[in-house]
Amino acid sequence: MEIPYYDKERPDTGLYNGKAGIWLFLASEVMLFGALFSAYVLLRVGAEPGTWSMGLMNQWVGAFNTLILIASSATIVMAWVCLKLNDWKGFRKWKWATVIFAFTFLVVKWSYEWPAKFTHYDITFTNDEAANRVYTEVLGPMYSDQQREAWEKRFDPMALSAKTRESMKFLIDSASTGNAFARRDGINKNDEAWRKRFNEWIENFGIEDEKDLRLAALGPSESERLVANAARFPKVFELLGNTQDNKEWPKLRESALNHFEISDESGLQEFLRRLKSNLEEFAIKNDKEMENFAARINKYPEPFQRQLANQNFNKVQKPDMPLDGHIVGYIDSEDVEHKVGAAWGVPFWSHAFAWRHDRKNIEKEKDKSIRYDEDDRPVYKEGHFRDTFRDKDIKAIILVPAHGTWDPKEKHANSGTVKYAEAKHDGGHAHSDEHGHTVTIAREDISRLSSYEPAHSTFFATYYTLTGLHALHVLGGILVMLYHLLPVSRRVYEKNPVQFTNRIEITGLFWHFVDLVWIFLFPILYLM
Repeated sequence: MEIPYYDKERPDTGLYNGKAGIWLFLASEVMLFGALFSAYVLLRVGAEPGTWSMGLMNQWVGAFNTLILIASSATIVMAWVCLKLNDWKGFRKWKWATVIFAFTFLVVKWSYEWPAKFTHYDITFTNDEAANRVYTEVLGPMYSDQQREAWEKRFDPMALSAKTRESMKFLIDSASTGNAFARRDGINKNDEAWRKRFNEWIENFGIEDEKDLRLAALGPSESERLVANAARFPKVFELLGNTQDNKEWPKLRESALNHFEISDESGLQEFLRRLKSNLEEFAIKNDKEMENFAARINKYPEPFQRQLANQNFNKVQKPDMPLDGHIVGYIDSEDVEHKVGAAWGVPFWSHAFAWRHDRKNIEKEKDKSIRYDEDDRPVYKEGHFRDTFRDKDIKAIILVPAHGTWDPKEKHANSGTVKYAEAKHDGGHAHSDEHGHTVTIAREDISRLSSYEPAHSTFFATYYTLTGLHALHVLGGILVMLYHLLPVSRRVYEKNPVQFTNRIEITGLFWHFVDLVWIFLFPILYLM
């Protein structure tokens, strides 16, 4: 029995069976990846400050893989065109090109990009003292600005720049004096440098006079806020001029209670008394003047003082700000130092692969200090969990800090240039060796150590889910395309060229979908 429309198009839909089937399959794939993308967006939008890593992906690697997949989309179309022209040799040439591009994508992803993340570590600290000690060793005693720059680049790239923060602080100090514009217009030659900065920054923020400066830097007073809020009510002066004997009063009263969220009559009367006093203070006599007054108050909806206080950096405790880098050695409980070298001689592969430690795995004394046994080793909780510090009896690790904590131009594992070799130890202080700089961090100072594996954070869990599922689709496509290059496929082609050409078209549709998914993944994971 011959299956209808097996290799011929239906007259009503213009689709043969295989093409209709692949479109149904792709519709289900759209729902799958659509749900994953939606979950990613919701998780990212709802993430607490300091929990969603950004700027960790190597954009050049992602861009290279994007170009590879775009090229493969072109070559698979060329393979299909060659079949349409009955050019089997041309088909094989372009099909092999597609397979090579796809295989290159997976090699970059699975043998270069992912291993670099599994050997790149974040360390958080047990307390402020430990964090201060390590960051001082790494960056020096005045490390705050550098730490903030590194943290915001990773967790809050939309934060105010250092120059903007500096200008805001300068204008806040100027506004606090109450005579900044008088000083600017003075003739004191010692103020020339100050005057130059002041003029530049008030121009940047559109500040015109002393009142503007106060509103922008410090914010409005309580009286000014009350008047600006009242200006949103359409009949303020009508409300103030009415009495309870007026027949319009009940309607105005009800409207005012709802607008100003006042619960009772006495509260409304107190509000109107304060409002009337404030209007007299600011010499506001009608709705137009009140509207102009409110517009000026609302010109700077969030004063500089509040913006600086509300920066996400200020909401995260210092011990929870991770120091990231690469483990090049460790010291055991016998004070024996062990090097951690490159795996199989590959510079960006390390034997410190997916190490893990969490202070929560250690038993605590009543004062929350670590409990030790008679051999002065920490006592770990019972249960099945992986903790490298327990398994290797690690007392301290030797770390090469990364992401510019030493030098903004220094390379790191994401770019595949860190070399793992023997680390030197000098009693727990930062020093230089063949790695450039290392720092020794004691076990007691470490709250959590984790590589950039899925268990690291919600970000990496979603990153590996999305890119891993996509990579499996790429692998599946490679297997299908290799089957099309086997001798059995040549026999199918010779027996029924139309049927085989349709199979290649269906494979091409799937491959275009795989490429399209990556086009979405690249910007949200690597650029945003």
